[in-house]
Amino acid sequence: MASRTTPTPTTVLVAYAAPALASSFLFTAVSLYLLKFSTDVLLLAPATVGLIFGFGRFWDAVTDPLVGQLSDRTRSALGRRRPWLLASALPIAATYVAIWSPPTSLEGSGLGLWMGASILLFYTAITCFSVPYHALGAELSTDHHDRSRIFGAKAFAEHIGIVLGAVALLVMENAEAPRTAATAVSGIGALLLGAGIVWSTAALREPAHHQGRGGSRGAHHAFGDVLRNRNARLLVAVFFLEMLGYQTFVTLLPYVTQYVLGTPGATAYYLFGAIATTLLTLPLWVPLSRRHGKVRVWRASLALKTLVFAGIAFAGAGDWLWIAVLTCLFGLVTGGGAVLGPSLKADVVDSDEARTGERKEGTFFAAWGLAVKLSIAFAIAISGFGLSATGFVPNVEQGADALLGIRAMVSVLPVVCHVLALWLLGRLHMDERVHARIREQIDSRSSAPSARVAA
Repeated sequence: MASRTTPTPTTVLVAYAAPALASSFLFTAVSLYLLKFSTDVLLLAPATVGLIFGFGRFWDAVTDPLVGQLSDRTRSALGRRRPWLLASALPIAATYVAIWSPPTSLEGSGLGLWMGASILLFYTAITCFSVPYHALGAELSTDHHDRSRIFGAKAFAEHIGIVLGAVALLVMENAEAPRTAATAVSGIGALLLGAGIVWSTAALREPAHHQGRGGSRGAHHAFGDVLRNRNARLLVAVFFLEMLGYQTFVTLLPYVTQYVLGTPGATAYYLFGAIATTLLTLPLWVPLSRRHGKVRVWRASLALKTLVFAGIAFAGAGDWLWIAVLTCLFGLVTGGGAVLGPSLKADVVDSDEARTGERKEGTFFAAWGLAVKLSIAFAIAISGFGLSATGFVPNVEQGADALLGIRAMVSVLPVVCHVLALWLLGRLHMDERVHARIREQIDSRSSAPSARVAA
């Protein structure tokens, strides 16, 4: 088995995790409250908002592969990834504020166009950040388990960002002037992301020998290498399904809180319980994976999450304690995918290097990121169209069909998604021994350049 490298220093872990805290803060508000803000505050139709989100995410199908391959092929004194991080900071900040601060004079189709354009531009800017950022994490270490430490630090920072986002959600849900509160929250988020990106760019260093090894073919050819890699295809499907189930749950949680449980304004409190248990258990995933393997531990977390989603179907009016218990249990097991999923991605990228001799972290992480983004779009679109189809009317007591629709979307759909993800993840072949063989072939390429492994 290949010898382990020196563990990544804590200072590097913190610097890499810094932008994750801020980006998580931004996306918590988008994931948990933008649909409800758009329907209940801006008074846009749920189907309109769902269509906007759906189109924005399908736009990612164009931009993600392009940004991934361009960052793979970037040459600069800062490396391949960090120039993209710096260049994205200001556009992200501007478009994020625009999403939450439409002019008060706009309404109807004008307001819909503003939101559509702002969301589309925001998604484009965030792609220019997120694809190179995640690719950079895979380049900070070549060790099978040290990579779990790197992405574990990132996951910890992300959940701190979720805590801050939940506080912001609490403020916006209970504000007398929700539009003013949303503008203030978006400004804070923009400043946090800018500071995190500058810190990370200044503190981190990239492997110099990776420059010039991003491949000479076009983006569609490079993306084809992802599809030709069996383990990469499986991870694309698993991430899509897991995030589709999760995002449907978090998108509709404010609706469950207000209309099913009858506890309006309490969404953030349920989130605090889930996040607290997540933060407590995040440090356990790395030692567990060392002992039992990344795939096996991740599958166990998926199975337990499936049971939690099934339990949500039994919630009704006044069952706030039941939901509180389920969200805390959800937090206990949700960190598995956040820590071990990206770590496995980095291992799969190594298998591509062994096969092609190229380093295409950007392209591979773009594919996985695209799967996640499309799942978010589908979740929000399904939620929006589902609410409209079941007769949802904002800010009033809901009828039986609307309540049944909310409960089905927040429980049945996530259960189905996670069962399928469990089955697919069981077909993934990437453990410590497999990865050690891959690294040995990479290290011996200079003396045996024809060495390859099956993807």
